[in-house]
Amino acid sequence: MKLQHLAIIFVIIILPISLVVGQYIQSQIDTIYLQTRIQQKVTRCNT
Repeated sequence: MKLQHLAIIFVIIILPISLVVGQYIQSQIDTIYLQTRIQQKVTRCNT
C-alpha cells in the first residue's frame, strides 16, 4: 500500500475523532464556566 493511501486513511479516521473530542471539551469548558458564574452569583446573594 502506498504511503499516500495510508495518509488518507489516517486523516479519514483521525479528523472526525478530533472534531468530536474538540466539541466535547468545548462543552465541558462552557459547563464549568457557567457553573462558576452561577456559584459566584449565589455567593454574592448570601453575603
